[in-house]
Amino acid sequence: MNGIRYARIFWIGAAAVLVLAALIAISALLRGDFTDEDGQVLLTMLALLVSSGTAVAGLTLAERGLATVGWGAAILAVVSFLLITATTWEGFDNEPLAKAAATATLALVATLLATTQLVLHRGEHLWLVIVTGLGLLLGLVTTSVGIWDETSSDALWKVAGSCWIVGAVGWLLLPVLQRFTAAGVPAAVGTRVLASLEDVELVATRTGGIEVHLEAGERLALRRRP
Repeated sequence: MNGIRYARIFWIGAAAVLVLAALIAISALLRGDFTDEDGQVLLTMLALLVSSGTAVAGLTLAERGLATVGWGAAILAVVSFLLITATTWEGFDNEPLAKAAATATLALVATLLATTQLVLHRGEHLWLVIVTGLGLLLGLVTTSVGIWDETSSDALWKVAGSCWIVGAVGWLLLPVLQRFTAAGVPAAVGTRVLASLEDVELVATRTGGIEVHLEAGERLALRRRP
Protein backbone atom coordinates (compact mmCIF):
# COMPACT_ATOMS: atom_id res chain seq x y z
CA MET A 1 0.00 0.00 0.00
CA ASN A 2 2.60 2.52 -1.16
CA GLY A 3 -0.10 5.12 -1.85
CA ILE A 4 -0.75 5.45 1.88
CA ARG A 5 3.00 5.70 2.56
CA TYR A 6 3.37 8.42 -0.09
CA ALA A 7 0.48 10.34 1.44
CA ARG A 8 2.00 10.14 4.92
CA ILE A 9 5.33 11.45 3.67
CA PHE A 10 3.57 14.29 1.86
CA TRP A 11 1.52 15.36 4.88
CA ILE A 12 4.55 15.27 7.16
CA GLY A 13 6.49 17.38 4.68
CA ALA A 14 3.53 19.72 4.18
CA ALA A 15 3.29 20.26 7.93
CA ALA A 16 7.00 21.06 8.11
CA VAL A 17 6.71 23.54 5.20
CA LEU A 18 3.73 25.28 6.78
CA VAL A 19 5.50 25.58 10.14
CA LEU A 20 8.59 27.03 8.47
CA ALA A 21 6.45 29.47 6.48
CA ALA A 22 4.71 30.58 9.67
CA LEU A 23 8.07 31.15 11.40
CA ILE A 24 9.28 33.27 8.47
CA ALA A 25 6.09 35.32 8.51
CA ILE A 26 6.35 35.85 12.29
CA SER A 27 10.01 36.84 11.93
CA ALA A 28 9.08 39.39 9.25
CA LEU A 29 6.37 40.85 11.48
CA LEU A 30 8.72 41.14 14.46
CA ARG A 31 11.36 42.82 12.29
CA GLY A 32 8.75 45.10 10.76
CA ASP A 33 10.21 44.43 7.32
CA PHE A 34 9.26 41.84 4.69
CA THR A 35 12.33 41.43 2.50
CA ASP A 36 12.62 40.10 -1.04
CA GLU A 37 14.43 37.07 0.35
CA ASP A 38 11.45 36.30 2.62
CA GLY A 39 9.14 36.39 -0.39
CA GLN A 40 11.46 34.18 -2.41
CA VAL A 41 11.65 31.60 0.37
CA LEU A 42 7.86 31.56 0.77
CA LEU A 43 7.29 31.20 -2.98
CA THR A 44 9.82 28.37 -3.09
CA MET A 45 8.07 26.55 -0.25
CA LEU A 46 4.68 27.05 -1.90
CA ALA A 47 6.04 25.61 -5.15
CA LEU A 48 7.51 22.70 -3.18
CA LEU A 49 4.16 22.04 -1.50
CA VAL A 50 2.16 22.02 -4.74
CA SER A 51 4.81 20.03 -6.60
CA SER A 52 5.00 17.43 -3.84
CA GLY A 53 1.23 17.00 -3.84
CA THR A 54 1.24 16.53 -7.60
CA ALA A 55 4.09 14.02 -7.43
CA VAL A 56 2.36 12.02 -4.68
CA ALA A 57 -0.88 11.91 -6.67
CA GLY A 58 1.07 10.83 -9.76
CA LEU A 59 2.90 8.04 -7.93
CA THR A 60 -0.39 6.84 -6.47
CA LEU A 61 -1.88 6.62 -9.98
CA ALA A 62 1.20 4.78 -11.22
CA GLU A 63 0.76 2.26 -8.42
CA ARG A 64 -2.86 1.73 -9.50
CA GLY A 65 -1.86 0.87 -13.05
CA LEU A 66 -1.93 4.29 -14.73
CA ALA A 67 1.83 4.32 -15.15
CA THR A 68 2.02 6.75 -18.07
CA VAL A 69 -0.23 9.34 -16.44
CA GLY A 70 1.29 8.87 -13.00
CA TRP A 71 4.95 9.07 -13.94
CA GLY A 72 4.22 11.90 -16.38
CA ALA A 73 2.65 13.91 -13.56
CA ALA A 74 5.58 13.16 -11.22
CA ILE A 75 8.17 14.23 -13.79
CA LEU A 76 6.21 17.38 -14.64
CA ALA A 77 6.06 18.23 -10.92
CA VAL A 78 9.84 18.00 -10.55
CA VAL A 79 10.58 20.00 -13.72
CA SER A 80 8.01 22.67 -12.82
CA PHE A 81 9.42 23.04 -9.31
CA LEU A 82 12.96 23.52 -10.61
CA LEU A 83 11.82 26.06 -13.22
CA ILE A 84 9.65 28.02 -10.78
CA THR A 85 12.40 28.04 -8.15
CA ALA A 86 15.04 29.19 -10.64
CA THR A 87 12.81 32.03 -11.82
CA THR A 88 11.94 33.04 -8.27
CA TRP A 89 15.56 33.42 -7.23
CA GLU A 90 16.41 35.08 -10.55
CA GLY A 91 14.06 37.85 -9.52
CA PHE A 92 11.75 37.51 -12.56
CA ASP A 93 14.14 39.76 -14.50
CA ASN A 94 14.42 37.36 -17.43
CA GLU A 95 11.13 37.74 -19.34
CA PRO A 96 11.25 34.46 -21.34
CA LEU A 97 12.17 32.56 -18.16
CA ALA A 98 9.37 34.30 -16.26
CA LYS A 99 6.84 33.34 -18.95
CA ALA A 100 8.11 29.76 -18.91
CA ALA A 101 7.72 29.67 -15.13
CA ALA A 102 4.18 31.06 -15.38
CA THR A 103 3.31 28.37 -17.92
CA ALA A 104 4.88 25.70 -15.68
CA THR A 105 2.85 26.98 -12.73
CA LEU A 106 -0.39 26.67 -14.70
CA ALA A 107 0.59 23.19 -15.89
CA LEU A 108 1.39 22.19 -12.31
CA VAL A 109 -1.97 23.41 -10.99
CA ALA A 110 -3.89 21.72 -13.81
CA THR A 111 -2.00 18.47 -13.27
CA LEU A 112 -2.57 18.61 -9.51
CA LEU A 113 -6.34 18.99 -9.99
CA ALA A 114 -6.53 16.29 -12.67
CA THR A 115 -4.43 13.70 -10.82
CA THR A 116 -6.10 14.19 -7.44
CA GLN A 117 -9.48 13.82 -9.11
CA LEU A 118 -8.34 10.54 -10.66
CA VAL A 119 -7.12 9.39 -7.24
CA LEU A 120 -10.54 10.15 -5.75
CA HIS A 121 -12.46 8.62 -8.67
CA ARG A 122 -14.27 5.40 -7.75
CA GLY A 123 -15.56 4.34 -11.17
CA GLU A 124 -18.77 6.36 -11.37
CA HIS A 125 -19.34 9.74 -13.06
CA LEU A 126 -16.61 9.18 -15.64
CA TRP A 127 -18.22 11.91 -17.74
CA LEU A 128 -17.35 14.45 -15.05
CA VAL A 129 -13.71 13.33 -15.03
CA ILE A 130 -13.59 13.80 -18.82
CA VAL A 131 -15.24 17.24 -18.67
CA THR A 132 -12.88 18.33 -15.89
CA GLY A 133 -9.83 17.15 -17.80
CA LEU A 134 -10.91 18.91 -20.99
CA GLY A 135 -11.65 22.11 -19.09
CA LEU A 136 -8.24 22.09 -17.42
CA LEU A 137 -6.45 21.26 -20.67
CA LEU A 138 -8.20 24.01 -22.65
CA GLY A 139 -7.66 26.44 -19.80
CA LEU A 140 -3.94 25.63 -19.75
CA VAL A 141 -3.59 25.97 -23.52
CA THR A 142 -5.53 29.22 -23.89
CA THR A 143 -3.87 30.86 -20.87
CA SER A 144 -0.42 29.84 -22.09
CA VAL A 145 -1.17 31.37 -25.50
CA GLY A 146 -2.21 34.56 -23.75
CA ILE A 147 1.00 34.65 -21.72
CA TRP A 148 3.32 34.19 -24.67
CA ASP A 149 1.31 36.29 -27.17
CA GLU A 150 1.02 39.77 -25.68
CA THR A 151 -1.40 40.81 -28.43
CA SER A 152 -4.06 38.33 -27.30
CA SER A 153 -7.63 39.61 -27.31
CA ASP A 154 -9.97 39.86 -24.34
CA ALA A 155 -12.05 37.05 -25.86
CA LEU A 156 -9.15 34.62 -25.39
CA TRP A 157 -8.85 35.48 -21.69
CA LYS A 158 -12.61 35.10 -21.24
CA VAL A 159 -12.46 31.64 -22.81
CA ALA A 160 -9.45 30.76 -20.65
CA GLY A 161 -11.19 31.88 -17.47
CA SER A 162 -14.34 29.95 -18.38
CA CYS A 163 -12.33 26.77 -18.97
CA TRP A 164 -10.55 27.08 -15.62
CA ILE A 165 -13.91 27.56 -13.90
CA VAL A 166 -15.28 24.42 -15.57
CA GLY A 167 -12.22 22.46 -14.46
CA ALA A 168 -12.34 23.73 -10.87
CA VAL A 169 -16.10 23.12 -10.52
CA GLY A 170 -15.74 19.61 -11.96
CA TRP A 171 -12.93 18.87 -9.50
CA LEU A 172 -15.07 20.05 -6.57
CA LEU A 173 -18.20 18.32 -7.83
CA LEU A 174 -16.87 14.76 -8.15
CA PRO A 175 -16.56 13.93 -4.42
CA VAL A 176 -19.96 15.50 -3.80
CA LEU A 177 -21.63 13.36 -6.48
CA GLN A 178 -19.82 10.24 -5.32
CA ARG A 179 -20.93 10.82 -1.73
CA PHE A 180 -24.51 11.46 -2.92
CA THR A 181 -24.51 8.27 -5.00
CA ALA A 182 -23.07 6.21 -2.15
CA ALA A 183 -25.67 7.60 0.24
CA GLY A 184 -28.43 6.48 -2.10
CA VAL A 185 -27.32 2.84 -2.05
CA PRO A 186 -28.84 0.96 0.91
CA ALA A 187 -26.33 -0.95 2.97
CA ALA A 188 -26.74 -4.68 3.24
CA VAL A 189 -28.74 -5.71 6.31
CA GLY A 190 -26.57 -6.75 9.23
CA THR A 191 -23.27 -5.64 7.70
CA ARG A 192 -20.78 -3.00 8.76
CA VAL A 193 -17.86 -1.80 6.62
CA LEU A 194 -14.58 -2.00 8.54
CA ALA A 195 -12.14 -0.99 5.81
CA SER A 196 -11.91 -0.65 2.05
CA LEU A 197 -9.22 -0.85 -0.62
CA GLU A 198 -10.36 0.59 -3.95
CA ASP A 199 -13.49 -1.46 -4.79
CA VAL A 200 -12.87 -4.17 -2.15
CA GLU A 201 -14.47 -3.85 1.29
CA LEU A 202 -13.82 -5.68 4.56
CA VAL A 203 -17.18 -5.98 6.32
CA ALA A 204 -18.50 -7.36 9.59
CA THR A 205 -21.64 -9.43 9.09
CA ARG A 206 -24.01 -11.55 11.15
CA THR A 207 -24.79 -13.90 8.25
CA GLY A 208 -22.24 -15.91 6.30
CA GLY A 209 -18.62 -14.82 6.23
CA ILE A 210 -15.61 -16.35 7.95
CA GLU A 211 -15.14 -16.47 11.70
CA VAL A 212 -11.63 -15.30 12.58
CA HIS A 213 -9.99 -15.92 15.95
CA LEU A 214 -7.26 -13.38 16.75
CA GLU A 215 -4.53 -13.73 19.33
CA ALA A 216 -4.01 -11.03 21.96
CA GLY A 217 -2.71 -7.86 20.35
CA GLU A 218 -3.43 -9.00 16.77
CA ARG A 219 -5.43 -6.87 14.32
CA LEU A 220 -6.87 -7.36 10.87
CA ALA A 221 -5.10 -5.50 8.04
CA LEU A 222 -5.49 -5.12 4.27
CA ARG A 223 -2.40 -5.34 2.10
CA ARG A 224 -1.38 -6.02 -1.48
CA ARG A 225 0.44 -9.18 -2.38
CA PRO A 226 4.16 -8.56 -3.02
